[in-house]
Amino acid sequence: MDDEFSTLPVKYSHHRVLLFDNNQYFVYAVNQWAMSSHNFISVTASAEGFFQRLEINSFIDTVLISYNPVWSRTLHILHHMREHYPQIKVIVLVDFPHIPSVTLVRSFGVKKIIAKQDSLQCVNEAITLSAECFYLSPSVARLTSERELTAQVNCYPRPVMLTQMERVIMAELCRDKSIPSIARERGCSVKTISQHKQNALWKMGYRKLKEIFFLPRGCASQAAKLLSLTTLCLCSFLLTASGELALLAEGML
Repeated sequence: MDDEFSTLPVKYSHHRVLLFDNNQYFVYAVNQWAMSSHNFISVTASAEGFFQRLEINSFIDTVLISYNPVWSRTLHILHHMREHYPQIKVIVLVDFPHIPSVTLVRSFGVKKIIAKQDSLQCVNEAITLSAECFYLSPSVARLTSERELTAQVNCYPRPVMLTQMERVIMAELCRDKSIPSIARERGCSVKTISQHKQNALWKMGYRKLKEIFFLPRGCASQAAKLLSLTTLCLCSFLLTASGELALLAEGML
C-alpha cells in the first residue's frame, strides 16, 4: 500500500483524508471506502510522515488516527493536532473500545470516535459533520450507557479535559518514558511531573496508569479475536450498491 494520494479526479473528490494506521488489512478497507465514496486518501504509519503530509498538503480536511494502548505515537499526534491544526476534523479509530481508552481520547479533545469493528459507513457519517460536532460509532456509544463512562467522561455535553502539560506528560508516559526522564527533558522537578500525572489521572477517574494503558484480560482476548477476524475477512469486503463496505463475517464478532 503506497502513501501517495489517490488518482481520483479532483472534481469528483469530496474530502481529502490522511490516515495514520499500521494495519495493512484495515488500510486496504479504508482505501476501498475512499475509492467508492470519491475521496482522496493518503496513508502513513509514521508520525514523521503524518506531519510531513500535513505540511505539504494544506487541502487535507480530515485525519483518521488509529489508537490502541500499545501504539505510543497516537497521543502525541492528538496533542499536536489540537495545538496546531484545530480547523482539521480529527476522527479516532479505536482497535477495541473500552472505557479507559475512550476516556483518555476524549480528554485530548477528540469529538469523533469510531470502533474499527463497526461499519465504515460510520466514517461517512462522521466525515460529513463539522469539526465541532460530536460523533460516536455504535460500539463506542454503547459504552455511554455504562455509568462508569458517563461519570468519568461526561460525554454529553462536556468531557473531562486535560491541560496542555497534562496531555504532554500522558503522551510521554504512553511511550514508556520515566518520570525522571520527562522531568529532565522539560526542565521541571520530578515532583512537578508526578503532580501533573496524578492530576490527569484524577480528572479521568483513575489511580494508576496501567488502568488506562493496558487492556483488561477479557478485552485483550476480544481484541485479539477481532484482529484475527479482521486479518481473515477484510479481503472479503463487498462493495454494496450504496457504496458501503460490508464484512462477510458480520455477526461473528
